[in-house]
Amino acid sequence: MGYRNDSFTSHVEENAVVQEAASGLQSVEKLIRLLSQSQQQQQRQEGQLSANSEQRSTMEIEMDCRAVADVAVTKFKRVISLKRLGMKQT
Repeated sequence: MGYRNDSFTSHVEENAVVQEAASGLQSVEKLIRLLSQSQQQQQRQEGQLSANSEQRSTMEIEMDCRAVADVAVTKFKRVISLKRLGMKQT
């Protein structure tokens, strides 16, 4: 019966790792979209004189990129932590 409980716990831990990894990948996808928007914004600004509102939106995109990158890194650190925890228990 102890083996069955260990197997269940291992399965739950594995699901948690998979969910964290998927969440981290979603954050990376969001970061890529934001970086793409930033690049498009910069290309538009190079083609014309940039207005203050455009400059602010570029700054906002850069801040969003940093925030999303931080979230992605945190989620992947969590995956690593969960994997290490799982290895210690086996």
